[in-house]
Amino acid sequence: MEEPLNRQKEHAKSLGEILLEAGHILKEQLQCALSVQNESRKKKLGQIFVEHKYITYNDICVALGTQMRLPWAGMPSLHVPQEVIMAIPEYVVGDIEVSPVERKDATLIVTSGEPERQGLIGEITRYTRLKIEWAVACEGCIKVTINRLLRENLTSDWCSYHGKK
Repeated sequence: MEEPLNRQKEHAKSLGEILLEAGHILKEQLQCALSVQNESRKKKLGQIFVEHKYITYNDICVALGTQMRLPWAGMPSLHVPQEVIMAIPEYVVGDIEVSPVERKDATLIVTSGEPERQGLIGEITRYTRLKIEWAVACEGCIKVTINRLLRENLTSDWCSYHGKK
């Protein structure tokens, strides 16, 4: 995990361009997905690629990381130390679907499927009082990781750590 969100390119390439250049999709597949997206504006382009089985969610995450110049966190297999997990209160992790993955001194590296979401850094900083840097992870992977953490009985530890009963 290397680059923070504030190092994005001024003229970032589109997701389709990145996937084409990497050889993950064909030009015809991109055109088909764009056509589907025009018909149904509710779907994200990456979701369409995956639904058509052109690529995997991991391919999307890596491409999004490239597009936003952010590192990619391979979740849910990533091991996160308990003290890092507990840096953000459980209810915040669940409500805004982020997961802390690493702490480097006064910096907390956090994954989100939507790192560009307005106000998210401020919201997390308010709870942690740490500098926040992003890593990209698929939204679904973050949910799986959060659920795994909750199943591992960290709930009582989280509550006592953050002064809740």
